[in-house]
Order: sequence, then C-alpha cells, then structure tokens
Amino acid sequence: MSDIFLCFVDNFAAKNLREHQMIFKHIIPIIYFSSQLKKITLSIFLIYIISHQVNYANQDLIINKIHISGNKLFSTQKIISVLDIHSGEIFSREKLNNNIFNILHLYEKYGYYLAEILPPEVIPCSDGDKLDIFIRIMENQKLIIDSISFRNNRYYNDKRLKAMIGSKQASTFNLQQLYQDMQTICEQYAEKGYPFCSVNIDTIAIYNDKLSLCFDIQENGLTRMCAFQYQGNEITKAKTINKMLRLNKDEIYKESKVRAGEKYLQAKPYISKACIRPLDNKNILISITESKMNNIYGMLGYKSSQENLSFSEKLFGFFNVSFLNLFGTDRSFFLYWKKLQKHSSLTKVQYYEPFIFNYPLSAEVELFRKVTDTLYVNTGLKFSCAYNDRNYNKYAMLFNIEHILPGSGRPLLIDFSRTYKKGIGVELNISTIDYPLNPRAGTHYLGRYIFNWSINDKNEKVQEQRIEVSIAHNIEIFRNNVVYMKMSGKNISSTSKKIPVYELYYLGGYDDVRGFLDDQFCGFRLGYLNLEYRWLLTQKSRIFLFTDWGYYKSDDKERKDLFSIGFGLRLQTVIGLLGLDYAVSHSNGKWENPLNGIVHFNIQTEF
Repeated sequence: MSDIFLCFVDNFAAKNLREHQMIFKHIIPIIYFSSQLKKITLSIFLIYIISHQVNYANQDLIINKIHISGNKLFSTQKIISVLDIHSGEIFSREKLNNNIFNILHLYEKYGYYLAEILPPEVIPCSDGDKLDIFIRIMENQKLIIDSISFRNNRYYNDKRLKAMIGSKQASTFNLQQLYQDMQTICEQYAEKGYPFCSVNIDTIAIYNDKLSLCFDIQENGLTRMCAFQYQGNEITKAKTINKMLRLNKDEIYKESKVRAGEKYLQAKPYISKACIRPLDNKNILISITESKMNNIYGMLGYKSSQENLSFSEKLFGFFNVSFLNLFGTDRSFFLYWKKLQKHSSLTKVQYYEPFIFNYPLSAEVELFRKVTDTLYVNTGLKFSCAYNDRNYNKYAMLFNIEHILPGSGRPLLIDFSRTYKKGIGVELNISTIDYPLNPRAGTHYLGRYIFNWSINDKNEKVQEQRIEVSIAHNIEIFRNNVVYMKMSGKNISSTSKKIPVYELYYLGGYDDVRGFLDDQFCGFRLGYLNLEYRWLLTQKSRIFLFTDWGYYKSDDKERKDLFSIGFGLRLQTVIGLLGLDYAVSHSNGKWENPLNGIVHFNIQTEF
C-alpha cells in the first residue's frame, strides 16, 4: 500500500476586480492513494469532502487579522479604515467583494488611476475558527497629461480653450477636474451667446503613464434674443418685465445677464419664482410665478381695561401695509404705523416709482410724523433717487427736510426751540444673496452717508454727519443648514456740544437686539451683531437659534454688555408668515430670569 499524501490546492480563479467578479481561495484536501485501495478510499474521500463543505458553510469564521502589502502612499491603518472591515468581525465574502473598491476609490481621489489590487487571499488559521485576509496593492504611477486637443470649436481657438480649463499639459490627470473643465467650457460659450453648447470627451488615450485628451465641442449656433415669450404673468405687464430685465431685442444672449435678471425678478416680494431660458436660437421664455400683490404684517392690541382713555389711545401695536406692483407696473405704496406707548407713535407713508423716463432710475418719497412721549414732534419728507446697474446694485442720492417741534408736555422736559433741518446724502446697496426670505448664500452690503444742517428759532446753526454701515452674510454649511451673521454700526458727529434726543439712534427690540424692549436705549453711536444658526424647512419657513450683542454710547452713558440668546421660527401658515422670537437678555452683569424673557411676535398676511 502506497503512502497517503495530503496537500492543498488553490482553485482560485478570478476575473478583473473592476468587473466585480471574485472567487476566493478554498482549502480542498486531495488524497493520492494506491490503486489497490482505490474503490474504498474513493468512497471515504467523497464522504469527507461533503461533510467538510457542510461544516465550513455553517460555521461563522472570525477575521483574525488583515494584512496589507505594497502600500506606500497611505498607511495600513488608513487603508483598513477605508476598507471598513476589521479584526474580530464575522467574515463576509460579499462585504469584502464590495468594500475592496473603496481602496481603489481612495487612490483615484489622489490621482492614482492606474492603481491595482490583486485578488485577496483568505486563509483559515490553524485553530479553524478564524481566518486571515491578505491584500496586495500595486500603486503604480500617476497619470500625466501628455496632450490636450479640441474638435469642432470655431468661436474659441485651442489656445483660448486651454487657458480657461484647469487641466494642463504635463500636469497630473484628475477626473473631477475634467468634469469641471467641461462645465467651464459650456459656461464660457453661454456667456458669448452659445447657451446650447455641449462638450463631450472624444477620446482618452493611455500609453504607459501618459494620457492624451480630446474634447468634442458642439457649439450649436449663436443665439440672439429676437423674441420674448411670457408665462405666468397674470398681473405684471410684459413691458414691465422687460424694463426690469433690461433685455434688448436682437441682443446676443449673455448667460450672466440673464441669470442676474432672473435673480432680480425673484427678489421681488410679489414674484415667488422666476425662470428665463432660451427655447431656440431666437426665442426666449420668461416664466414667473406670482404671489399676492398686497401684504400686511404687524400686531395690534386694545387696552380695554383702561376706561379713562379714548378709543385711539387704547390702541397699541404696529402694522405695515404694502400695496405692491400697482396695475402691474412694479410701483408700490407703503403705510407704516407704530404705537407702543400712550403718547408715542410713528406714522410713515411711502411711494416707490421704479422707472423714471424709461431709464434704470428709481425714486422713493416718504412722509413721516414721529411723536415721542410729549417730548417732541418730528415731521418730515425724505426723497431718494437711485440708479440700478447691470447687476441690479443700487446707488442712491438722498434728500430730507424735517421740522421738529417741542412736545405737548409742560413744563418742557428738554429745552430746545423749533428746528428746521435739511440734509443730503448717498447710499450704496449691494446684494448677492440668492433668495430674500431664506437665503442660503450671498452677502448684503448697505452703506449710507448723510450730511445735515439745521437752524432753530434762536438762529443757532448746527451741522452733523451720519455714517451707517450694515453687512449681512449667509453660509450654507450643509444641506438646509445656514449660518447667518449681520453686523451693523451707526455714528453721529455734530458741531453741537450735546446732541438733542430727537437726533439720536435707538436700539433694542425685534429689529436689532432681541430680548430687550423696542427702542429701549438711545445714543449717538451704536452697533449690534446678530448671529443665527438656521434650519430651513421650506422656501419661506425656518427654525433658528440666535444670539445678539449690542453697544451704544450717549453723552452720559456707554453700554457694551447688552447680550441675549434665544430661539425663533418663521412659519408659512394658512393665514400668512408667522414670526416668533423668544430671547433672554443679559445686562449689568446678570441674566434675566427665563420666565421674564421677551417674546417678539408678528405675522405677515398676503391679500
């Protein structure tokens, strides 16, 4: 009887890893035996094979160790982390099959597109309950771009196209950069009147570690805006839309100008959505979705318990009524009223004219009357004329005339005579935000300078300068999560030794530092910071956490410790847009009791 030999045969057969087909190594005992015991040992062999396969299939093997070799660019720990298979886990052939490509994606991310992974070896340990995994990596070299060429390009020559893309000759090839280059070429063509341009990869040739690229550009003809078609404008007149967009007939299509016009339309409070797109090389479709043209927001209360007051004295609160897009012409009319104390109120009436003599000039007129607690009455007229540039930024000239009278209180609490004031100023208003109510990105800049001169009944002349600056910025850190920050500052410099109370700025309340009463503080210099973390629910709704900080300085006081924290929401409801802010304030070195926090509430209704 001849000797019996036990050996291991690897029946591994694998196709390309990128075809997702792998067959792992099994240990199959094969017994060579003498011819005299052939029939008997064959039966024993078959029984052994069947029983071994059943036991192996039913047994959950534990991964003992993962061995990585050939890796120089990344550490073994990094590769195992990307593989997402660890020692102590139950071995899964399917998981190993799928996760092995994570390693390839890691190398591709850093430009190693020629990296290879040899079929993994799975070998059981001697105790039979565990196994080791062996993975061998061949990193190879990065792909270097040897040449870049273009086909079918007529408007741009090869030299101009090579200059505008990020992929350069003799640089490392990057697949993401390639996609970005294709997008860049399309954008540049759209800017020059070719919105239907398409870019594809004609050929990619690889020889050793060198790569040759060829882009196929289909320009698809020059587009001229010969005719405009309108959709959705039930109230807004077509000629009004044309004036706002400033698109001329037979003008060559320009992508940046069209997108800026689209953004400007959507910034209008009576337009919820706007889309401008070319139908072909001659026709442009302007589609808008209109909202309600009028809205009102505010809060109104009635002091029914105070019977000694007249009906008008019992009313308190504020409201702002807006009549937008009058007769479909983008003209607007506003009415504002505010009364939070018995003897204090503010009333304003505004009118907005969007086009003067069909030029991109707008005008706004405001009449106001402010009564402050029997101290003084301020009545005035404000006028502004603004130019809107191609990017819809506004540059305005400001004019104002005011008449200040002592209040009805006797004796006079502040000593001043009847005063007449005139002023002139400039304003710069620049906005890059993407949507006015719930912006995800962009910045809004507002700067204003005003020079005033006044004279009173005593023939005393005073000159003052006002500087006001505001910057609001939005950053979307991840989907529907936005950080909003606003910084504002105001300052008055005057030839008067003491600036009268009617000239001061007011601070506190819903518009600046929440958690304090409206207009609780006043001074000739103030600043405040608003920081919000917003979770956007819909286009108009959001929930947010906020913190506010305020500073002001007057002739006899300076405060730097005005601080508040809170939360709020803006919720689109059936009756309108609900606004609710709750804040707890901190001042004089101590926090307010949360039960005494201030709730700022308002609702905006369209009709």
